[in-house]
Amino acid sequence: MLLITIAALTLLALCNYVISGRKLLYPPVVLCLVWAGTLLMILLAGDFFYPISSDTLCIFILGSAAFSAGASLVSRFHAARAPSQQTFQISDASNRLLTVAVIAILLMCPLFYYRVASVAGGYGAPTFLMTARMAMLDLAEKGQDSFFTNMASLSIMISLIAFNESDRGRWRAALALTASLFLNVMTGARSGIVVLTLSCIAVDWVKVNRVRWKFVLSAALLFVLSFAVMAFYLHKGVGNGDSLGEDLSEAGHQLVLYAAGGPVGFDVVVRNPSVIPHNWQVDHFFLAVLKAAGVDVEMPSQHSEFVNLGPNGLSGNVFTMYFAYFDWGLAGMMFLLFFAGIAASAVFRHALVHGGISTLVFSTFFTATVLSTFSEFFYRGLGSPLRMFLVAWVIYSSPHYLRAFRRMVWKASQAYVAEAGVTGSVAL
Repeated sequence: MLLITIAALTLLALCNYVISGRKLLYPPVVLCLVWAGTLLMILLAGDFFYPISSDTLCIFILGSAAFSAGASLVSRFHAARAPSQQTFQISDASNRLLTVAVIAILLMCPLFYYRVASVAGGYGAPTFLMTARMAMLDLAEKGQDSFFTNMASLSIMISLIAFNESDRGRWRAALALTASLFLNVMTGARSGIVVLTLSCIAVDWVKVNRVRWKFVLSAALLFVLSFAVMAFYLHKGVGNGDSLGEDLSEAGHQLVLYAAGGPVGFDVVVRNPSVIPHNWQVDHFFLAVLKAAGVDVEMPSQHSEFVNLGPNGLSGNVFTMYFAYFDWGLAGMMFLLFFAGIAASAVFRHALVHGGISTLVFSTFFTATVLSTFSEFFYRGLGSPLRMFLVAWVIYSSPHYLRAFRRMVWKASQAYVAEAGVTGSVAL
């Protein structure tokens, strides 16, 4: 059944590729290929994981089909043109504002390091990154990590805008990406590096309307090196062996566990729904907004418990996007994925035609699609595209509206002065 599922998802990816006009980053194509590749890794891993039940595999097929159906609905009413037909150009004022934003991120790096070092000083772990990670997790549990997460997230958004406008400043884009990489590494978490890498690939693809494999391989190499270095210094089972061969073997096991453990973890939940609390819910974003507004709402912890994934004590706490939909039942899962497909495809089509802000927002949906085997970002992570839109709007559009506002105020003041002069002359 696992091999049949892989074949079905691959065929569905091919159909979506044809429907999209042979666009590789069309969201349903990405979703189906990611899931087919992940399940293929599980198949090749043999008895490393426990077998996945046929019920769970059917959910994976139906979910990809529902996502594809939603995207195809958009395709019927929204024909996409090639990126070469885009007419968007960043204004000089916006370009200057972007430069100021990049300089601000660069200046933030030493302050960020000092803040991380100050909060991590009391944890006494063997490496700095491990102490930083322990401190960040502790602050997250207390709800006091907003400065670090917001700055790391903001650096990603600014660097993506700089990368999108690299034609107007290659060194600026390089410095912004380097600063963002530094800030995210300092938090001890690897998620920021993943998001940054995937988002750059999406932005680059929209700009040139093709996959530049040299760029993708370079980005992947940088990601693997960063991931490996952080795994070593965080002691995620790496660097603890008696020989280089043992360390490499353990690194390979960790890679397979991280990359493919999610679907197996979700299967455990399907088999035994009460095995862990269902703390991932699609309303998480809305609860967070209400709590930020001062409403007294309960926010469940987003750290899931571990379950057994395979023989010899193999365990993990990753359960794919389906875990957030599980309480909705099978029909509810398909309903949510159908509308996620609509949203992702609509942004994708808009990015191809208009570029600019749409390209940057699409990068967040692309990341959510690729990482769907790990977690749920379409609904729980709704804040990411909204924040990306807001930051990009400030860079691209606010100077225009500010100039329009100044012109309006100037004209109103001139009209007032003229009217006051006429009234004064009549009075005399």
